[in-house]
Amino acid sequence: MKRLLILALVAGAAAVAWYQATASPRPLAQLLPGGALVYLEARDFARLLADWDGSGVKQDWLKSANYDEFQRSNLYLKLNVFYKAYGAAAGFLPDMASLRSLAGDESALALYDLRNVQFAYITRISESKAAQSRLWTARGSFETRQAAGITFYTRTSGDVELAFAVSNGYLLVSTGEERMAGMLGLLTGKNTPNIAAEAWYKNPTDAAGAAGDLRLAMNLESLVENTYFRSYWVQRNVSDARRFVSGVADIHRTSGEIQEQRLFLKRVGLMEELPTPDALTAAAALSQMAPNDDGLDRVWAAPGADEAASTIEIHLLNPHASGEARPTYAPGEDQTNGAGSEADLETRIDEPPLPKLGESGSGALQTLLTETGVLAMLEAESSKARPASPFIDLPCAIALTGRKAWNVDRVKDALGVDWVTGTHGAHTLYRANGLGRIQFASEGPVLVIANDETLLSAILGRQPNGVSAMNAAYAADFRHDRERVNFGRMMTALDFAQNRGNQEPPFFSANLESLSSALRRVSGISIVERNLADRVEQRIVYRLTP
Repeated sequence: MKRLLILALVAGAAAVAWYQATASPRPLAQLLPGGALVYLEARDFARLLADWDGSGVKQDWLKSANYDEFQRSNLYLKLNVFYKAYGAAAGFLPDMASLRSLAGDESALALYDLRNVQFAYITRISESKAAQSRLWTARGSFETRQAAGITFYTRTSGDVELAFAVSNGYLLVSTGEERMAGMLGLLTGKNTPNIAAEAWYKNPTDAAGAAGDLRLAMNLESLVENTYFRSYWVQRNVSDARRFVSGVADIHRTSGEIQEQRLFLKRVGLMEELPTPDALTAAAALSQMAPNDDGLDRVWAAPGADEAASTIEIHLLNPHASGEARPTYAPGEDQTNGAGSEADLETRIDEPPLPKLGESGSGALQTLLTETGVLAMLEAESSKARPASPFIDLPCAIALTGRKAWNVDRVKDALGVDWVTGTHGAHTLYRANGLGRIQFASEGPVLVIANDETLLSAILGRQPNGVSAMNAAYAADFRHDRERVNFGRMMTALDFAQNRGNQEPPFFSANLESLSSALRRVSGISIVERNLADRVEQRIVYRLTP
């Protein structure tokens, strides 16, 4: 009987060992303590680091003026302070080689505190590679602790407390002994709060499905309330981010492109007017009318009349930088004192200027757009170099699909000035009579306003085929390879008059242009956005050249 009991125990232990060896590994989000603001997961972190370390993009960027300027930024200087502080706690300043020694295949990083950069990191790694890592070889300078029956190592330098452990095929690193103890408890099966069980992570990742090569999950409800996030978030769109409680973005890589799938869950009770089916259909049709050789085209379903009027004003009637304070240089026709200045040489004094938003002409335009109803809007732009000249022209056309046919006479009145009727091929065009290049054409429910006749006719010549599965509230396509050279010429022209000596590189011609040059392998970018009742879905494709 005793012998049978021993055999049963041995068999049971063997079965447990076999199950542990063959069972699917637990998701890493289950092994990190809850309460994180951001969670980043890589399917093969070691490979991603190797690809980045050996890429031409990295080398070009590190040699660029853009990187030089980044090193002078407040964000970089603050991050450098943390980099040195954590290096002191680790006993070495981590470089790319030491970072790669800490990278296994499946890996995850959670960020808990933005101000003090509190984090937890876990990676699946072989024991042989873990034994060669910089942390493991430096463990003699660390103090030893135990949690959940596992030994871990900790060291404090100033305000930074760093801990790490190697156990059961994992390397774990964290700030603070308490967080490391929590990780080890989760690793050994304790039922304590973890990221995977929290709604901000679970809901969007369940909706998104399988993770990509790289996955970023965001606790947006907490992030937008964080002072440090609002201070350093480069997009400056926190008000838009408040619409959402959480989000997830997945990166999928192939040899020819990088796809990014994003999903953002809206706040419960958020009331938004969604594009109607006829607006989505109109947007899909307008997207097919965008020229194949323009630099940028964007399509909106159901834009507001005020948004459409503002877009026409900013890009065509009175182009100017957004938010720019613009002085009035020359008088209108109803003024007799003064004759303007050299900055206003192209403004005629014998006819009124094109209307500005808020004046009678633009107010009439917004009224027209409101009464006709705008189902969809297309904006198409390009750059075109002038022969034997440093200047770049910026052709732009804006197409609107109305709920009914446009009244040509009302369009003329709304845009102002006098008009001359002409033709371009089979299309009737109406051109502004004067120095301005504004022209428009109206064919049924489609109205196209442009500053370039060729671009206007190209849009009218591309009739939709009636077949589209886009179903998008917004879509855009940018052709970086087409625009890069002209972009560089424009940036150089903007900085032409500046003599900066030994100061920082010129912002436009060196800083921005060098970023475009470093990313020259990205030939183009497209985005499609779907706005649903409970979420927003985005698909971004970065097209790559060999």
